[in-house]
Amino acid sequence: MDIVIERGYTPKEFHPKKYIKYKPYWKYKTSKRAITFDKIKALQNLSFKADSRMFRSQQYFLFSYYARGMNFNDMLKLKHEDNCYGGELHYTRSKNKRRYDFILHTKAVEIIEIFKAYPLQSDAGQIFPVLMAEHDTPKKIDARIDSALKDLNEDLKEMSEMIGLPKHIASYAARHSFATNLRHKNIQI
Repeated sequence: MDIVIERGYTPKEFHPKKYIKYKPYWKYKTSKRAITFDKIKALQNLSFKADSRMFRSQQYFLFSYYARGMNFNDMLKLKHEDNCYGGELHYTRSKNKRRYDFILHTKAVEIIEIFKAYPLQSDAGQIFPVLMAEHDTPKKIDARIDSALKDLNEDLKEMSEMIGLPKHIASYAARHSFATNLRHKNIQI
């Protein structure tokens, strides 16, 4: 805009900074909702019927936690052949396009094994039974992931109450909790 004013195309008084107040979002601190390892264990010890949505939500959250706080969006796109083999996870994060390759925690491997034998399966090859072959466009995939995330967060709210958390947890708590719990155990993140 400054060059437009310098060249005389528009008067100085029309500069947007006179009319728009902009504060970069990074100046605003967000509260990180990490939960302790004891509460992770309490959540893990909750018992739900294996064919219920609550059971699946519990397993999704725990997988995210044990897969180093993996993002829910990326998690739902994982495929057996492409991303998980030999106890390792290989994927590119949607948000930053970075490649991640690491050995999975045994708890994460156990969850994958649960879903290999689970009655509900993804007919599109995903590990978790959320995205199906009918979700064949980016718009349909995003809509289905948004719907599944809403379900997960509703279920996590209920689970929070069951384990006595004063604040409700949401899916992103797995990410913050993993890093925080590593730091509390003096393990380099």
